[in-house]
Amino acid sequence: MILIVMEQIKYNGAIIKVTEEMIDGHKWERVYLKNGVLVLPFDSSGNLYLIHELRPHETPKSRWKLVTGCIDKDLPLEEIAQIELQEELGMKAGTLKKYMETKEMATVRHTRTYFIATGLSPSKKPNEDTTTVLGTKTLPFRSVYEMALKGELGMGPTAYVIIRLYHDLKNGNIELPGMDMYSL
Repeated sequence: MILIVMEQIKYNGAIIKVTEEMIDGHKWERVYLKNGVLVLPFDSSGNLYLIHELRPHETPKSRWKLVTGCIDKDLPLEEIAQIELQEELGMKAGTLKKYMETKEMATVRHTRTYFIATGLSPSKKPNEDTTTVLGTKTLPFRSVYEMALKGELGMGPTAYVIIRLYHDLKNGNIELPGMDMYSL
């Protein structure tokens, strides 16, 4: 018989929650990260915008990344994605399409929902969190794909999503304005 004692919260911060649970006499720990939205904003030529963000608590202290945000409001995910676009990039998407969702359900638990944004137009909102955007750049999607392959965008789900999107575009499974399989 397996004896399970309920999960007990050991730490509950703004973005991270840590719990412990006793299962058959062994202590198991879990980390829950706040779920997030990530946006792949494309311009009309098929170039992808990246955000250069100050990350003083990380090494290195800044990094290039997608538009991101925690799901910390009781709003539809599409609306959270639009808000993050406006806060971090100063743009609003004419079309925002859910591309995919990644779920990590092991010791670290986290769900990320990825959106493709096109038809961008200027629409700046003040940033409500502590994020400092140092700059933005647009790159041909193939260049971003190569960055993902080299580990320059991390080695986790975001790199996977970029690599998968590249192959979906290359194989004609998805279409984006200003881009075709020959431009990749």
